Amino acid sequence: MPSKPQHNAISKLDQFLLSKLSDVSSGTNRVATLIHQYESNRGKEIKANLAAEPHPSPSRAVRTTSTACPVVLVAHLARSKTLERVCVSSGFRVETNRGDPCFITCAHTLEELRSTKLVDGPRTASNTLIMTNDGRILEASGCPSSLPRHDLLVLHSKPGVDLPTLPVSPYPAPIGTEVAIHCLHENPLPDEGWTPAFGGLIYRKWFHGHITDYRDFAGNQAKPGTYDVLANVFFSQIPTPGSSGGPIIDIQTGAVVGTIRGSQLDNRLTGIRGWGTSAESIYEMFVLPGIHLHD
Repeated sequence: MPSKPQHNAISKLDQFLLSKLSDVSSGTNRVATLIHQYESNRGKEIKANLAAEPHPSPSRAVRTTSTACPVVLVAHLARSKTLERVCVSSGFRVETNRGDPCFITCAHTLEELRSTKLVDGPRTASNTLIMTNDGRILEASGCPSSLPRHDLLVLHSKPGVDLPTLPVSPYPAPIGTEVAIHCLHENPLPDEGWTPAFGGLIYRKWFHGHITDYRDFAGNQAKPGTYDVLANVFFSQIPTPGSSGGPIIDIQTGAVVGTIRGSQLDNRLTGIRGWGTSAESIYEMFVLPGIHLHD
């Protein structure tokens, strides 16, 4: 008899996502193609404008008091005859002027799956799925650009997706700005205010905090409004696993001012802080706002 795939204690969410994979015997290894695009399109400028919305209209602003969920799950999945792996992160759709639906997410979960070498196998079934809060499953159709150093990548899906886009600000939020981060949890305590999400397979909650610091690639302090490279943004709230790639929202304006990367130990005095990428880095993957594109 063929051996069953091995895994650790697997969550309901992982089980559901793996059920969406095609049979191993089909050998449909879509993540291998996505990884190739991720590498070949590193630093590539997408021929599309990303809307600049530092002060979005009330109808566009993200309000953390709303029951609507503006975040999607992004899952990189792989299964061979003996192994299976699920790498889950968050993401959000952005407004561009052309092309397929465009999603921003983190890069390190795709790197995590690649490091297992599971997608290198000839009999591996793999896919990258985008899941909306109402349970719809979209297949990622491509990765037109990536910035691994900023832990960012862009995913496309096929047209026809009725899903709201989030407003993004090209301007770094000043230190002290009150922000909200969208977090996920598999088994929270019932009195902590978590809301069932994504078909009841996981829970979601907004946490509030503030921007504490910016650092350059060398770890030196950097300041918005100067020529400093704002490679890393730190904030007071610690994100949960699976939240990486999700938006950091300026509470006052309702605009995305960054993406979540995880957490990082700053020093013994301040301890662990939330860690992200400033939203201005997202614009490096698109044509500058205001530049007219010719077909």
